[in-house]
Amino acid sequence: ELESPKNMGFNPPHVFKRVIDRNMGAESGRGIGASKYYINGSPTNIKTVKELVQNVYHIQIDNLCTFLPQDKVGSFSGFNSQALLLETEKALLMKWYQTHMNLIELEDAVRREGTAKETIEDRLARLQQENEAIEREKELVEQRQEAEALHLKLKQKEAWVLFDLVRMDTLQCKKDKDECKKALQLARETLAPYEEKVEKSRKEMGRMHALLSTLDREITASKKNYEKNLSIAEKHQDDIEDIIASINTFDSDQKNAERKVKQQQDKVEEAKERLAQFPPEDEILKQEEELGKEYRRQSQQLSRAKREASTLISEQSELQSKGDQLSHKLSRMNDEKTRRKERIFQQYPELEETYRWIDQNRKLFRRPIHGPIACEVEITDKIGAVYLENHVAISTWKQYVVECREDYNLLYREIRDKRKMNVNIHIVPQGKCEESINRLYSEEKMKMLKEQHGVRGYLDELFVAPPAILQALRTQHSVQSCLVGNQKTEASMYQGLGKILETRENGDPKPMGYSVYTCTNQKVFRHTASVSRFSGHNNLNTIELHNSSRILAAGDSAEQIDALNKEIQELRNKLAELDPRLQAAQVEHDSILKASQQVGQRLKDAKQELLAFRSCNEKVNIAERKLAEFKEDATRDNAAEKEKAIRKLKKLIQNSTSILLAAGACHEGLMKSNYAMSAEKMKEHYVSASLEKVKNKLAEKLSVTRNLEKDFDSITRKFNNLKEKLKENKNKAEAIAPMQDPRGNDLPLKAELELLPATIEEIQIAIDEANQKIQSIADNPEVIRQYEDRLREIAKIKEDIAASAEAHDAKKMDLLSQFKPWHAALMNTVAKVNILFSNYMMELGMAGEVRLSPQAAECQNFKDWGIEILVKFREKAKLQVLSAQVHSGGERSVSTIMYLMALQELMTAPFRCVDEINQGLDERNERLVFKRIVMNSTRQEEGNNHSGQYFLITPKLLPNMTDMEHEDVTILCIFNGQYNFNHFLDWNVDRFLSKKRARCSDESDLATGLSDGENEHNTVKRRTVPRKQRLA
Repeated sequence: ELESPKNMGFNPPHVFKRVIDRNMGAESGRGIGASKYYINGSPTNIKTVKELVQNVYHIQIDNLCTFLPQDKVGSFSGFNSQALLLETEKALLMKWYQTHMNLIELEDAVRREGTAKETIEDRLARLQQENEAIEREKELVEQRQEAEALHLKLKQKEAWVLFDLVRMDTLQCKKDKDECKKALQLARETLAPYEEKVEKSRKEMGRMHALLSTLDREITASKKNYEKNLSIAEKHQDDIEDIIASINTFDSDQKNAERKVKQQQDKVEEAKERLAQFPPEDEILKQEEELGKEYRRQSQQLSRAKREASTLISEQSELQSKGDQLSHKLSRMNDEKTRRKERIFQQYPELEETYRWIDQNRKLFRRPIHGPIACEVEITDKIGAVYLENHVAISTWKQYVVECREDYNLLYREIRDKRKMNVNIHIVPQGKCEESINRLYSEEKMKMLKEQHGVRGYLDELFVAPPAILQALRTQHSVQSCLVGNQKTEASMYQGLGKILETRENGDPKPMGYSVYTCTNQKVFRHTASVSRFSGHNNLNTIELHNSSRILAAGDSAEQIDALNKEIQELRNKLAELDPRLQAAQVEHDSILKASQQVGQRLKDAKQELLAFRSCNEKVNIAERKLAEFKEDATRDNAAEKEKAIRKLKKLIQNSTSILLAAGACHEGLMKSNYAMSAEKMKEHYVSASLEKVKNKLAEKLSVTRNLEKDFDSITRKFNNLKEKLKENKNKAEAIAPMQDPRGNDLPLKAELELLPATIEEIQIAIDEANQKIQSIADNPEVIRQYEDRLREIAKIKEDIAASAEAHDAKKMDLLSQFKPWHAALMNTVAKVNILFSNYMMELGMAGEVRLSPQAAECQNFKDWGIEILVKFREKAKLQVLSAQVHSGGERSVSTIMYLMALQELMTAPFRCVDEINQGLDERNERLVFKRIVMNSTRQEEGNNHSGQYFLITPKLLPNMTDMEHEDVTILCIFNGQYNFNHFLDWNVDRFLSKKRARCSDESDLATGLSDGENEHNTVKRRTVPRKQRLA
């Protein structure tokens, strides 16, 4: 609860009360209703309380002259001249502050109106210029409209002229149709005689065709019988010739058989001589049996040697296979790229699916597809792998790099849209690295960093990758700007390396950000410096990273690779020991194989000799059988067979003679039929020729008749078409150019059309001329509307310019009328503040001045008007504008409090409050400043003016400050002293207020016996507790 002093002129004084319910929560959150406000016991709201305090008591919470916290001292001294003027006006001249704001608004309005007037005048000139061009276009459009009207009339006249032409053509066509009809009837009457002759000739031709068919069948049958008999006779003749030939060969066959017997006897003797050359069959069989036993014994030895060699070869193959497997495993362990790809695909199966699809469909893309990026980067340094993996995001490691937008769209559509799988894609045009690399430091500075601070280089120098992959990492993660170091670099970071890295080489004092990776024996760090947007200084952030990598980690350790190499070497040693044994087994196998092959060859020769003996014996038997057959043929009797052949010959001759006689009879009948057919064909030719002549005559008559029919049909169609066209033209002409009204009276259009050309040729020429004129002029019906709209707009703009000029002049007059009293009050206030500020600074042994900024006298822009505080703290120094960049914190505090003291001398407010204003002051200035605060806040009241209460909040004060002995100074120690509560629940607000009211009432009664002067003096003290009680 707060109660205003009684001497403020309010009866009764204002009593402000605020009740806070802690159960409702904080007011900044959902507990906005936790506080209840009362004025003189009546409930109200916070808005009403703020308006009463500001308007009646002149207490402005946001005014630094009334409330100045310690953290705002730098802000106050850091105000520019414009802001300082506004704060001063708020504190002393709230009315003139509003006037200043009005002047700024009026000045902006006048400037805007001036600019708007110029814009409107420019628009007026532009519209007038455009209207002149549009006027020319309007004239052309009117000419086009006249040409269109003429074109319409010509089209109407053309319709009636075409109707007359079609009507004349229709009448002529009707006449031609009647003439053609008569000619067609006459032609049809002349066709009958010719048609009767043709019919009679056709019947005769039919009878002849039937007779010729009968004769043709008879000829065919006679010819068939003749050819059949002739074929039988020829066959008999062949048989006769064969029998005669066989009778003649009986004697020669006897002689051939005797000759064959003699030849076969010679062959038998020759075969027996060859058989005598072979040894006996028993000896050959015995030799074959012995060689067989020897061959089986050699085969058993060969099988044994072969098994031994096979065992050694199998062992060798097994060792070699195991060695190949280990070598393949070693090559896979050494193939870091493949191992990493398998490991990544195992972690991200969906990534493997996308990679498999891309690998199978690379021919669909225009340019190569790179990725995933993790599979394309080659790095052997373990620490470098940790640096790179922590610097690059996981999404980038799974990213694919394309070289053109078309491939990007295709890949996104196939993977993301169709297959619903996630895919990250980055575009590097043409797959090339940028020629220029933006490095943070020059080569000279980089050389110094490497030599003195252990910097290894930039992050993109630790790995190898295709150009497209390298450019993608540079674009997305700036690997070309990130430094990497070692243990020495980590130590240097705490010995000034950060200052070196943030310093620009071009002389710019602003720091720049950087990022550097360092390490110790067991730890890896990332140091990142970023420039603050507010303070302009670097904020260093150091993060400890995992000392291992998952994506870029090496697949196998060096110990595993060495163990595998050792195992491979042991296998090679075993193979070297096995080679001599294998060679010996191979030699033994080859010798046994050679001996076995020799025995086998001898066995084969024995078998072939046995086969040759048996074959020769079989040939002797076959030759003896043939000799017996030839002897039997040579002794055979041929007389009976010869007699039998002669009897068969006689019978064949008799049959052949009878068949030849039958064939002659058939031939004679065939000739008679041919003679009859020839006669009938001659008759047929004559009748056919006569029929052809009659048909030709009939065809000529038919052709004439058909032509006449075609002509009649054509004329009929033409006549019908002309009638339709005539009707259509009439309807069209009446539709576009009616000549009569419904009552049959001529319309004015008829007289207008009679004035136009009468022939179709003249009308078409006139239409072409009108078309040419229409086409030569652009069809823009909007031109006339635009022309009329612009005329209206020009008139309106002229009226607006006149009205704007009057308003502009009125605002100028208003601005001048407000400016003069505001300027006078401002100059008076600045002069008063300057006198007080200069005196206060002089008392401190310093110099100070307050003035309007030079811009206020040079320009009329009220936004640029301001107040400058000039101070001098040394005898030989010059006055300088107070600035946070030039003066120390203590100097700014002294100047600020002196300026506030000067303002407070001129302002009216019930109290002021400053927080830790003495912090940062030396002992002398702190004592002087405290003295000035006491003097200003305890001065006696004059008239209605009063100095008001002054609250100085500070954690500590200097000892032996004599000004604290003033009777109007009260010291309050928060949460300290013998009267402090032991527990917060002991505090009872209502009880405290009741006691306080009773004590104030007692003091009022005690003061009634004092004199008027003393009573007046104690009026000031009523605002506070008596000093002895306060000190207690």
